[in-house]
Amino acid sequence: MSDSGEQTPEPEQSEGPSQESEESRLDCRLPMPDIDSELYNVPTHCCMTVLRCVVCEIIPHSPIYQCQHGHLFCAGCYQIRVMDKAQGSELGTCPRCHVRIYRHNPARNLVAEGTISEMPAQCFYCGAHMTRALIREHALYECEQRLAYCRYKLIGCPWRNAYSKLKTHESECEWRTKTGMELLEGLRERHRSFESQHSMLQEVMLLMQQPRISIRMLHIKPFYKLKFPRNEYVNVADYRVFNLSWSVMFMWEVPEEGDLSPHDMAKLTTSLHYQLRLDTPDECTSTLVLKYTLVHGVHTDVRFECNLQKCEFSQNQLLSPSALLYRNTWNSCETLLHECGLFARLLIVRA
Repeated sequence: MSDSGEQTPEPEQSEGPSQESEESRLDCRLPMPDIDSELYNVPTHCCMTVLRCVVCEIIPHSPIYQCQHGHLFCAGCYQIRVMDKAQGSELGTCPRCHVRIYRHNPARNLVAEGTISEMPAQCFYCGAHMTRALIREHALYECEQRLAYCRYKLIGCPWRNAYSKLKTHESECEWRTKTGMELLEGLRERHRSFESQHSMLQEVMLLMQQPRISIRMLHIKPFYKLKFPRNEYVNVADYRVFNLSWSVMFMWEVPEEGDLSPHDMAKLTTSLHYQLRLDTPDECTSTLVLKYTLVHGVHTDVRFECNLQKCEFSQNQLLSPSALLYRNTWNSCETLLHECGLFARLLIVRA
């Protein structure tokens, strides 16, 4: 539901195993990419729009907060609403009725939490029916059709398929019989990648200790009404830092689909990239060298890739290089962009 009171159009219904009506269930997607970047239970259809967050319009997870007039907030939106000074005069107010809400005295809505947890839900993979409180546990550990990886993934096996096929694959996997010499080069490459990420994380820790670091809380809302474009940059957030206006640009990079079936497309690996753009070059009187990184917020259900960047900005250089932020299946990226959204923090300092 929008701030003006108009009802938000329902997103397109995904193909699923069941033909039940929207009123009788919640169609819950739980893409299962990897344990380090899993998406939580994200409902795509719900007839009870009153239970949606008034800011991002998703069905919240526990905890659920409210203003004095009963308007609901998910935890991430509530945090930004009471802490982000970029909200200006809207800081600490409900966007619907403008009543005050407080950082140190939050009001939980336990009735809404209980109601949402008892809603009927259906597994996106196998079609099993259960309450919404149980759907995530089922999709993570019980569903036979959830995405699974071979136990030899760490030494190079790229297999990824339904869990029901895992035992058969592992009994025939060629990687389990390879010798140490055959695996050595691949393991060395993985070790180099690990060392590179570890070094970058150490640099991020040093960046966070800088006395003049600027931190901006970013909320990329779900693209309900407009589908997120593919393979082109889109402005997803605006902010001001160092007395200049900036934009955060996102791109959903998708390989050529070719003749892939919908089932194969759902497992296709795609990625999210970002870059910064200087929007007020006339106010930039000299070259500005910045070091920055975008990290996932505490209320975002995925983990970002290490993406520490250093770039010079000037009147002739307005865009930073593209940086990889997140890599996952088509299903996971689509759910993140269109139904879930994400919270992030931009850490930025003069180099």
